[in-house]
Amino acid sequence: MAWPWLPARPSGRALPAGHAAPSKKTPPSVRAAVLRTWANGWCAGRRFGARRGWSAFGCRLGDEDIRHYVCCPKLWRFEASKLGLVDPGALAERTTHALLWQPGVPAEEVAGTATMVAVGYKAHAAFRHAAGARLDVPRLLAEVLAQLQKPQVAAGAAADGG
Repeated sequence: MAWPWLPARPSGRALPAGHAAPSKKTPPSVRAAVLRTWANGWCAGRRFGARRGWSAFGCRLGDEDIRHYVCCPKLWRFEASKLGLVDPGALAERTTHALLWQPGVPAEEVAGTATMVAVGYKAHAAFRHAAGARLDVPRLLAEVLAQLQKPQVAAGAAADGG
């Protein structure tokens, strides 16, 4: 389990008390990335037995590990500048923000933080699929963010031609 300090999910509850959930207006790919993060569902090297390695974003402060990605200074710096999020600075506080573990957070901030998690998740997936190729990390993050911010067409509307 990636988040040993979080309480176990009480039976019968959709989310542990204190979690803020992205609204239903949030794109499904963003909500899915948040759920994968809560469930330690990133295919990071450490999860598959890698001992050490630098992060996908070129940060040498942590391993290729989900626990690093949610508090990675490079990712937070990029996202703070692009999404207007305030970087809490301390690693533990970055983690609680990224996990949406703050009661009473305004919906706009929850949406921004969820988008940040999705950018990290999708950029990390691109890193994994690049198989060791050097990536332009700022460009990759910007492309993923632009992709996530495109208007979403509902499945039914697309099938109806509208």
